[in-house]
Amino acid sequence: MMTNLILDGNNLVNAAFYVLVKDGQATESKLIEIQSLFKKMISNLGNQFNTTNIFLAWDGPRGSSRRKELLTEYKANRGERNPYLTQALALCKENNYKQFCIPYSEGDDTINALVQILDGDNIIVSSDKDFIQCVQRGYASKLYNFINKSFREIPEHDIILEKAIVGDTSDNIKGIHGIGPKKFLKLLENNFKELTQEQQDIIDKNCIIIDLNKNPKIDYIWKSIIDILAK
Repeated sequence: MMTNLILDGNNLVNAAFYVLVKDGQATESKLIEIQSLFKKMISNLGNQFNTTNIFLAWDGPRGSSRRKELLTEYKANRGERNPYLTQALALCKENNYKQFCIPYSEGDDTINALVQILDGDNIIVSSDKDFIQCVQRGYASKLYNFINKSFREIPEHDIILEKAIVGDTSDNIKGIHGIGPKKFLKLLENNFKELTQEQQDIIDKNCIIIDLNKNPKIDYIWKSIIDILAK
């Protein structure tokens, strides 16, 4: 069975950028250095997993617009992107790999669809825990954290439900007040019998944002990916 590496492009470039840029400023030569590191990271991953089947997914234009319509504070904690990082992203997209940057689709949505379409052993490469759901559903066999150089441990319980209840600080999604990971596990043991209707409403709303299969544009994303793969 062939191994497919599905890379979170934005995640890799962010890592390369902040390894080399310490003061937020980047000269033209520094941007070239970032691009070189990015390419080296991909080459090393290909060698590590002994595959040339490498796919890059990027955040598409207006990719987060749907989630921001549902939750105005979605990713509002991240601030404006460093303009030099924007330049680095554009430069790193100049490569010979099969890549996907689909309008109205975040990289997460694209990767979730891509691993359902590709035949073979799919390994997602990202430090983002959002992709645990792809492994739990059997779309990918593993989630590799390239920063820690280790495979992400996959819990037995539903990660979507956990994030909907506990919240997700990285995406600025608020969960149910007073419930953290430990209390979540206790609720899980009791089959969530203690939840109120108000709390259930919060969970349902958060699941729409967190569950990558609930994107209403998923058919469009699938078609876009299939068209790119056919080229």
